Amino acid sequence: MSVRNHLVGFAYWTLRCVAVIPSHRLRNVLLRHVYGLKLDDRAILHKGFRLRKPNQIVIGEGTVVGERCELDGRRGIQMGKNVNVSSEVLMYTLQHDVQSSSFATKGGPIQIHDHAWISVRAIILPGITIGEGAVIAAGAVVTKDVLPYTIVGGVPAVKMGIRSKALDYSPADYVLPFH
Repeated sequence: MSVRNHLVGFAYWTLRCVAVIPSHRLRNVLLRHVYGLKLDDRAILHKGFRLRKPNQIVIGEGTVVGERCELDGRRGIQMGKNVNVSSEVLMYTLQHDVQSSSFATKGGPIQIHDHAWISVRAIILPGITIGEGAVIAAGAVVTKDVLPYTIVGGVPAVKMGIRSKALDYSPADYVLPFH
């Protein structure tokens, strides 16, 4: 096994240890300064997360990422302000191309705009943009871009309705301070 493989394995193991530290403040300091995660001071990343390429992930002001989320930053993830990502959400920026004879990978960055809400156990696939104020229902699989203030759900996710544009909140304001 090469030295590079050992280092990658060690970095993965240490990141898994950071994911269970009970203090979000200590987690945030380590994630910013050791792993390069671009995490706003008012953002919260709850315990149990899995991150790939954290230095390619941006989490904006007031954004909350729930427990046990998986964020694949290999092609980049950018979350705006006051985004609510519920627990166990999966975001993938890279996947295999089923049409490729060599099973090559393909993908693209994920962009999530301000005040979007991604409910529990939703899956966001590579190259997706989620518009401002959009809502992704629980368990939805997002395979196409979601327009601003649109509510989508299902597998694959389809439009279910429109959300009010009168949004003035920060999910971080509703989180208990000891998390």
